[in-house]
Amino acid sequence: MRGKLPVAVVGATGIVGQYFMWLLDNHPYFITKKIAASNEKAGKKYGEALKGWVPPIRLPEQKYDMTLTTIEDILNDDEIRIVFSALPKNVAIEIEPVLAKKGKIVVSNASFMRMDETTPLINGEVNFSHLRIVEEQKKKYGWGGAIIKNPNCTTAILTLTLKPLLEEFGIEKLYLTTLQSLSGAGMRGYYVLEMNGNVIPFIPNEEEKIERETAKILGKIEGKSIREEKIKMKITTTRVPVEVGHTEILYVVFKEKPGGEEEIVGVLSSWRGEGKGLSLHSLPERPIIVYDSEDRPQPKIDSLLYRGLSVGVGRIKIMDDATRLVIVGNNLSRGAAGAAILIAEYIYKYYEELI
Repeated sequence: MRGKLPVAVVGATGIVGQYFMWLLDNHPYFITKKIAASNEKAGKKYGEALKGWVPPIRLPEQKYDMTLTTIEDILNDDEIRIVFSALPKNVAIEIEPVLAKKGKIVVSNASFMRMDETTPLINGEVNFSHLRIVEEQKKKYGWGGAIIKNPNCTTAILTLTLKPLLEEFGIEKLYLTTLQSLSGAGMRGYYVLEMNGNVIPFIPNEEEKIERETAKILGKIEGKSIREEKIKMKITTTRVPVEVGHTEILYVVFKEKPGGEEEIVGVLSSWRGEGKGLSLHSLPERPIIVYDSEDRPQPKIDSLLYRGLSVGVGRIKIMDDATRLVIVGNNLSRGAAGAAILIAEYIYKYYEELI
């Protein structure tokens, strides 16, 4: 097997960027060769440029001693084939296409281009197979590289849970209320005071993102495009004073009614999706962990399952025509950096021609 592949992280000092650094540390497939953030941080040591450290485990000191470079430097480094992007949308719009044109495979957390018909929007075990539409993207834009997206954090947690249920029972409609953590908003300091003992009952553009992205991720490839899975959704998103980990309260109306809660538990617990049979470093042994205790899952104790790449599901109950589930997932791992790294691992091991 070939050696470690040199990669870069852009937007490395933000919350998602820090999770990239943590999850890539001592990775068996990748070595983080270069990191970048805003232009004014170029030349600084990584540790000096950080405003605060987010992940639960600190990096080795040599990582804090890495020097931040420029996007231009990464562009001109032919050894670097994969770039992980934690750039904000307004910056990603400018930078990511330039990287792709230069021949880099950009695996990105930014919302820019997620709904482009030729852009793979991938949530690992749910739809690894959608990666093949990237060939249409390369033709459309004339790029030597490509841009591949991981979903919105809430969508990633939701679709990982919905996929086995959709396969087994079909889904007619769903009602979703989210309790989303502060880290999902990035390093916006005003939230510290605004959120103290408070709940904000609206997150701009979030509800629309969840509905659009869920339809695409759960869809099927037909020819050279994806036929979206249309599910009627009623969504309410809220921000709550939790550091890391999104909670989602879900009511699903199935097309075929399950025989009981035990059947639903069995379907969720045994599902491996498109990860079945794959050998990937970040692929969780159990993508969905079901709890029978009434007080689980909880973000404080359940959002780091398999380094945050598994989701916890509990309080499953069939109520007349709808079934309730409570879901907890790590918005920075499954919902961002971890999902992106899982995509890159799949490319490294099973889609080598792309790099």
